[in-house]
Amino acid sequence: MELWLDLLFGNSIGLMSVTVIATTIALMGFYTFYFLKKTPPKRPSAKISLRSGCTAVCSHL
Repeated sequence: MELWLDLLFGNSIGLMSVTVIATTIALMGFYTFYFLKKTPPKRPSAKISLRSGCTAVCSHL
């Protein structure tokens, strides 16, 4: 464990790797939250009566 901590935080490249991974996870969380917030809830659709449409079309014939 000490070896991994030394590799990650021992130099600037390891620290930047940790920063990139943390930023990526934060952005993924933000975009997931944004997508779920902006997606409209499903509403029951209005039923379209085919019979009334058919009579309107058929009455012109």
